[in-house]
Amino acid sequence: MEKQDSSQFQIVFGLNPVDNGKFLDPSYEAQGTISFDESFDPASTQLVSRVGSAAAICDIERQCCSSSLYQYLLELCDRLFGKDGLGRKLSDDHRHACMMEQFDMWLQDQSTSETPSESFEGECLSSPSVPVPADIFDQCFFAFVNAAGRIGVDRRYLFHEGKLKVLAIHFSANATILSPSKDVSAEYARIADWSLNEMAQAPRPGASNFFVSSKVFW
Repeated sequence: MEKQDSSQFQIVFGLNPVDNGKFLDPSYEAQGTISFDESFDPASTQLVSRVGSAAAICDIERQCCSSSLYQYLLELCDRLFGKDGLGRKLSDDHRHACMMEQFDMWLQDQSTSETPSESFEGECLSSPSVPVPADIFDQCFFAFVNAAGRIGVDRRYLFHEGKLKVLAIHFSANATILSPSKDVSAEYARIADWSLNEMAQAPRPGASNFFVSSKVFW
């Protein structure tokens, strides 16, 4: 087992962390079903509270400690990989960056290009950056992942019935499955504490998340 592979993690948005399959039946039919978090809507530009778990809609003019979900997802990447963040990007390759951040960069690049793609002009209506109008967000994001060549092979997003339902951010932590148990315990505690603190300031509803290792070690 490669060391790098065993230390990869995901922060997952849009799913409920449930297992409703039959634990003692390994057949495909008994694997259970996906449980979507229906409050996760990255297309929404609605401002929601970022104070504790309150879900009250904020006064847009007052800008009262609030953000939209897309804004939160954009900012999360900097916090995750910053000085006080959890870990490292898996590589400098664009496929391992935060997808909302890459989506915004793609929009900006297309809007300043002398030869923008037909999908950008058609599906995104030439939107120069996020936020993209909610009524075209899903089709525009689909155009982005299609242009990036990631449809069907990327584990960082999931579309369902034409809507973006799941986003995941991948990162590499410090401990691996081969590390001493005390290092593994310390790393688990570090990730869990960071996640709890992050959840405390995340917008509600919509930004509930959980973390999991690539080997389902944690």
